[in-house]
Amino acid sequence: MTAAAAGNAAAVTVDRPTVTPGTEYLAYAYLQPPTLSSVAWLELRFYDSNGNQIQVTRATLAPPGTGMYRQLLSAVAPASAATCGIAAGLDGAAAGQVLRLETVVVRSLIPLVTGTVLPYASGSFEQGTGGWLVTSGPATLARSTPWGAAAYSGNYALTVTSATAATSTLRSPLAPVTEGVNWRAQIIVRHSAGSWTSATVRVRWYDAASVSLGTSTGVAYAVPPGSWYLLTSDAVAPAGATQAAVEIVAVAGSATSVLWVDGVALWQVLPLTAVEAVSADGYVQVTLRELPADYLISLYRVTSDGARTLVRGPDGLIDQQPLESDTMVLEDHEAPLGVDVSYRVELYSNPGVLAATRSSDPVLLTHSDINTAWLKDPGNPQRNVRVLVQTAPEWERPIEQAAHVVRGRRNKVILSGRRQGLEGDLAIWTRTDAERQALHLLLDSGNVLLWQAAPGMGVSDMYVSVASISEGRVTHLAQEQWRTWTLPLTEQDAPVTVGVNGAAGRTWQDVLTEFSTWADLLDVYGTWEAVWLDQRG
Repeated sequence: MTAAAAGNAAAVTVDRPTVTPGTEYLAYAYLQPPTLSSVAWLELRFYDSNGNQIQVTRATLAPPGTGMYRQLLSAVAPASAATCGIAAGLDGAAAGQVLRLETVVVRSLIPLVTGTVLPYASGSFEQGTGGWLVTSGPATLARSTPWGAAAYSGNYALTVTSATAATSTLRSPLAPVTEGVNWRAQIIVRHSAGSWTSATVRVRWYDAASVSLGTSTGVAYAVPPGSWYLLTSDAVAPAGATQAAVEIVAVAGSATSVLWVDGVALWQVLPLTAVEAVSADGYVQVTLRELPADYLISLYRVTSDGARTLVRGPDGLIDQQPLESDTMVLEDHEAPLGVDVSYRVELYSNPGVLAATRSSDPVLLTHSDINTAWLKDPGNPQRNVRVLVQTAPEWERPIEQAAHVVRGRRNKVILSGRRQGLEGDLAIWTRTDAERQALHLLLDSGNVLLWQAAPGMGVSDMYVSVASISEGRVTHLAQEQWRTWTLPLTEQDAPVTVGVNGAAGRTWQDVLTEFSTWADLLDVYGTWEAVWLDQRG
C-alpha cells in the first residue's frame, strides 16, 4: 500500500468472510512499516447483512525496526454481524511511503486455555492493556514495547510498573461464571526490573448487578528474576456469583519495579485440592489432582492454630513419599471432630528440595451426638465404630520409682523415672447385635486405636491400647441386645509406619464402576476381604 499524498492512508480487504455473532475471532497480518517511527495499524471490521460497518477493533504495531512483524488482534462478532474484513494503514504517512503486508488471516480464535471465559485481548495484551485496571496502589499499566520485547503468548505483555515499594492490586474485566463450581485463575509472569516480593493470584466474584461478593483466598507466590512463571489459584464460585474478575496483588520490594504479565485465563476445572467432610462416617475425603510425576509428596493436616500433623496414607504417614499417580484420593479418619482443619500439600523434586506447595479450603467434621464417641483403627478404617459412652475414664498416670532409706536421714531418697501416659477404664454400651459384632471385630486385632470424643467433653483425641475387656448384659432377658463394656485404655503414641488398609467409603458401586464381570474380579482379588479392602494381587 503506497500513500498517494501526505496524511493517513489505509487499505481494506475486498473479501468478506461470513461470521457467527457471539464468536470470538482472531486476525493477524505481517506488517512492514516504512520507518521505525511510522504508525502502522491493523483493524478487524464487522459488517451487517447490508454491508454496513457496525464494529471496528484496532491494534497498533510497536515496531522494533523496519522488518516484517506479525500483529495480532481479536474481537467478538456483535449480534447483527454477518461478515468481516481486515484493514491496514499508516497514520501521518509521507507521500510515497509504502506499507507492506503479508499473510493476512482472520479465523475463529483458539483460546489460550480451553474453556477460558476471559477474552483473548484481556489475556494476551496484543492490542493494549485489555481493559485491566489498577484498583489500589501506585502501579501503572501499559502494553510492553516494542514488539517482541516481552511476551509469553503472542508478541506483547502487560507491563506493570510500580514507582515505589508498595502493594498494588490489578483487576481484569468481568467475565461470566457459574456459581457453585470450581474455577482456576492463571497468570504467567516475569520479573523485569527492581524487586517483587510476591504476587498473589485470586478471583473476585460479582452478582448479576456487578456488586462484589468478595474475593477468593488466593495463592501467594514468590517472583524471582530470570524466567517466566505460571501461577494459578483455584476457588469455588459462591452462591449468587454470575461474573468474576482475575485479581493480582503485586508487592514491589523496591522503587521502579517492573513486572510483565501474560497468558491470563479463567476457566472451570476440577479443583487441584478438594476436601469433603463425611461426618456420618467420621472422616474427611481429600482429593489431590494434577500431581507431577516422579515427585515426592508430603501431606499435612493443619489446625487453626497453625499446628501441622502428617496425614496417613497406604504406606504410613505421607512424608516425602514417591508419587505413583497424578491423582490421589485419601480418607483422613484421624481428622479432629468439630474443628476447622485445612490440608497443606508439599511437593519435592528431590528429597529435601521443596518445589511447590498448595493448600485446601477449611473443612469441618461435625459430631451430632455428644453422648457417643468414635473408636477407630488407623490402619483399618472399615472397622471404625461409634459407641455410646457410659462413663469416661478416671485417669491414672503411673510412674516408676525406687525408694531408698539412708541411715541417719529423716527423708527417703526417691529415684523416679518419667511419668507415664494416661491409664483408665472406659465404660461404653453397644445397642445392637451389629454394634457388638463390629466392636469385637475392631478389638480383635489388638492394634493401637484412636479414641475421639465429642468436642467440649474434656477429652482430647487419644491413641490408646486396649487391655483385657469385659462384656456384660444390662438385664437378664436373653433377647436384650444392649451390652455394657469396660475397656482398659493405656495412652499410646500415634503409629508412624502403619498404612491405611483400604477405604471405609468403598461401596459396591465402586466395584461396578471399574469391573464389568465377576471374571474381571477373579483376576485381581484373591478373597472377598481383598475386594472389600481393595487389596489387589
